[in-house]
Amino acid sequence: MTLGAQVDSPAEPTQAARPVPASPAVWFALIAVGMAGIVPAILIAMTPTEGNESTAWVWAVPVVLLSGIRFAWVVAQGRLRLFEIVFWLFTYVFIGLAPLAQMRSNQYPGTTPAIDTSLNQRAMGVVWVGLAAFLVGLAVATYRRQKPDDQRTVSLVAPHRATIFAVVVTLGCLAYLARIGPATLFLSRAARGDVEGAAFANSTVDAIISAFVALAPVIAFAALMRLRRQRHARGEPAPVFWVWVMLVLIVLIDNPISTPRYVTGTAALGVLVALGAASKPRRLRILAVSLVAGLVLVFPLLDLFRYTTTPGDTQPQSFSETLMTADFDAIDQINNAVWFVDTNGVRGGQQTISSALFFVPRAAWPTKAEDTGVMIANFRGYKVTNLSAPVWTELYIDGGWLLLVLGMGLLGFVLRRADDAAVARFRLFAAPGVLAGTLPFYLIIMLRGSLLQSMAGFTVLVVCAAAVGRRVPASRLAEELTSR
Repeated sequence: MTLGAQVDSPAEPTQAARPVPASPAVWFALIAVGMAGIVPAILIAMTPTEGNESTAWVWAVPVVLLSGIRFAWVVAQGRLRLFEIVFWLFTYVFIGLAPLAQMRSNQYPGTTPAIDTSLNQRAMGVVWVGLAAFLVGLAVATYRRQKPDDQRTVSLVAPHRATIFAVVVTLGCLAYLARIGPATLFLSRAARGDVEGAAFANSTVDAIISAFVALAPVIAFAALMRLRRQRHARGEPAPVFWVWVMLVLIVLIDNPISTPRYVTGTAALGVLVALGAASKPRRLRILAVSLVAGLVLVFPLLDLFRYTTTPGDTQPQSFSETLMTADFDAIDQINNAVWFVDTNGVRGGQQTISSALFFVPRAAWPTKAEDTGVMIANFRGYKVTNLSAPVWTELYIDGGWLLLVLGMGLLGFVLRRADDAAVARFRLFAAPGVLAGTLPFYLIIMLRGSLLQSMAGFTVLVVCAAAVGRRVPASRLAEELTSR
């Protein structure tokens, strides 16, 4: 039957009313034109260059084009490649649009004053070398022979483990609330941080506890939702009590008033994916496009409660002005890293090692490196030391060009392999893994840095996901899902 016959036939009204979905080519064209054409054109028009003789901003244009087009390509395919989607999203906004706006207007965030603009071209060179290495890593992982789906393993949620884990998370969150007081959840971010610092004197312990109460409920929620799918496959009832308990804990503890915005975003997006926001190509595309707008337009607004819960009247900022705020200081910290290395040399792996061993207290390791963002801020004499240190900064300041190339290449390889595994397992089980639905969004925190600050949350996510899952061969998946 032809398409015209389907539309005209009164016997098939349902099919006639069903819209024809847009093809991947249409999605690619729309997203690419918007991100690589319209948005940068508007931004260039909003940032005149009168009195600015530097042309370093030109280096940012290809970054915008590359990341925007690559983002559009990955999103248009409609596959569960969340890690790569998030990487290109971060690159597009923080390493592309923000440098473009700042370098054209010669206006930089107030938290990184006195930027040496003569180093901007070298900073963009660091960006480009890192991106080239990342693309090589992607290519190597792409052309390496993949395992057939039936030879892979699939992570299923162990019912008893999920229930026990939900109980542990609940008790842990209640103990946390008893220690800091429930009212603390509705203070400003700074005030809540002060209360936590007083309640948990050791900074490492504080970081781990804060990460656990913020992220463990998200993992538990995702595990319980996946467990519901497993039970539906068996025709068994799926209780919802613990699902609602985890959701309540997430809303309370990860609220946008007192919780860092990146953590709130990770929790919200992890919940959405667990509920099916990325389960179909169209949903995934809508989610990805919404992330772009949210990161530029909504993300800065969530900083209203950093120091007070009654911010009063706030002056709205234009699109270009938003990209010149402290949230988008990534290129400025890459610039400062170039200056740091020129002055002091590379750190010889100290930053990376200290991040990997973040749990070792300074009392036992007096020479443990400080947070990279703090180290750069102190080097530059900045008043504000809570600054970012994007992955380009971390690698370049720790090992120069060699570590930058090796590190970014490895990152591209690992992210592509993780995405390939997520896609293959999604085909087998038609649902994202417990970790695969949350960790990609936490990747924004890790990419923005500093790495040392993000390691507690990363560790909590990985350990919690491992606690609730068990791997089975894909060949036994059907048997596992139907056995009683």
